[in-house]
Amino acid sequence: MGKMRRPWGGLTWTSHSHVQRNLQALARGEVPLTHDGLSQLTPWRSVAYLRDLLMQSGVLPPADRQLLLFQRWLAEKLPALDGPGPRRPLELP
Repeated sequence: MGKMRRPWGGLTWTSHSHVQRNLQALARGEVPLTHDGLSQLTPWRSVAYLRDLLMQSGVLPPADRQLLLFQRWLAEKLPALDGPGPRRPLELP
């Protein structure tokens, strides 16, 4: 298991209401404790930090952080594109 670089910063982070809401959703099983489950949560920066902590501690398996962030960005942007023409190169099979 890795050590948290700034433990006090982590404690401060957990005091935010959105962090508490996300942690409670995970603890209650409302959101699966998986990479896909975390993708359901917001805000994305906080979720990225949580994901990093969970991977560092071995709770989640390692994953490509940049790919996960891109997939999240794509899921938010793709619905805004009109028609199949502009979307076709971006849609995943």
